[in-house]
Amino acid sequence: MFVFQLSYYSSLLILISIAINRMIAVVFPNKSHLIDDRAVKIIVFSIYPIAILLSLFADYVLPCCRTNYSYKTYSYQFFVWNETTTNYKNMIMDLPMNIITTTIIFICYGAIFTKVIKTNRKNVIQMSSNTEFKKSKRKSELKCAAHFALISTFYIAVWVSYRIFPLIVSSSTPEWYSLTGFFMILNISSNAIIYFTMNKEVKKSKNN
Repeated sequence: MFVFQLSYYSSLLILISIAINRMIAVVFPNKSHLIDDRAVKIIVFSIYPIAILLSLFADYVLPCCRTNYSYKTYSYQFFVWNETTTNYKNMIMDLPMNIITTTIIFICYGAIFTKVIKTNRKNVIQMSSNTEFKKSKRKSELKCAAHFALISTFYIAVWVSYRIFPLIVSSSTPEWYSLTGFFMILNISSNAIIYFTMNKEVKKSKNN
């Protein structure tokens, strides 16, 4: 499960990086140097080393508990030795990271939509060729942010269902747990699917 853990932690870091990147591009355009090519390369090359360290710590340093595939629940679950075992991995790693990632996502995309709404109201009063260019550019940034917000929704569905289903799903109907696995598949593949079906440039190159 190390590869699965690595994939999951790296996806969290990627989502955080993308959300912050989009927020800076739309809300703080004067800080664009923070998301230039050099900055992006540093972030990209840092994600997997950090994810590897987090995965090693979670799976081999903490005494409990690894995430495993479960054929009983058709999904994933923590492998807990007994009811008295403290789930350090959940307490120290997974739950805090899930909450932090989700909070950052909501803050960043909330700031984006608030900024765009305010800007559009101002541009209604004054219209010029320069304003039109800015509006077009901001519209493109908003569309890009919407794409990533949709991707983030699949991620949130994964960890929320992973934690809520054990509380609401009866042991006699474990097939409902398979939705978590389905959400995980969507989370992993959503980036490619959204770009292939919704991105204007990709659709244009596909039709040519």
